[in-house]
Amino acid sequence: MMNTIFAIRALLLMALRYTIYLPFLAFYCFIVGPVVGGVLLVGGVSFLSFILGPKTAWKEFKKAYGELDQSHIVMRHS
Repeated sequence: MMNTIFAIRALLLMALRYTIYLPFLAFYCFIVGPVVGGVLLVGGVSFLSFILGPKTAWKEFKKAYGELDQSHIVMRHS
């Protein structure tokens, strides 16, 4: 009788753990994760801009992402 109660208790606890864990995992992966990533990205870029100064930061930003000049891109059709 006691073994049956412990087995049922273990089964219920396992089911409860998964019903609580999986929604929080999905919530973090699809909602919280991208929001935190965006905040950290913007914060990191602004912190580097603060360290470098606005002129140097803007120059480095343009060098990294650049003004995409479309004239140097060659399209090849096979």
